[in-house]
Amino acid sequence: MTQSCATKDLLIEQIKTAVSVLLVTHQQELEAVLGGDFAAVKSAQGRLTICTRTKILLIERYRQHLSEHGC
Repeated sequence: MTQSCATKDLLIEQIKTAVSVLLVTHQQELEAVLGGDFAAVKSAQGRLTICTRTKILLIERYRQHLSEHGC
């Protein structure tokens, strides 16, 4: 039986959360577009940029962890 790596598990959970936040934010952006609230669209787009960068960073940390730790 293989032991679970706490860091790997944490990174996976963080990636899942980042993707979930992206999905919610995309939905908010769509609702703002459909509602004609372009100030909210701009706000959502700013959040999407931050969320996407966070997700990319987490995936890279995960890749590095797997490469260095071998888990």
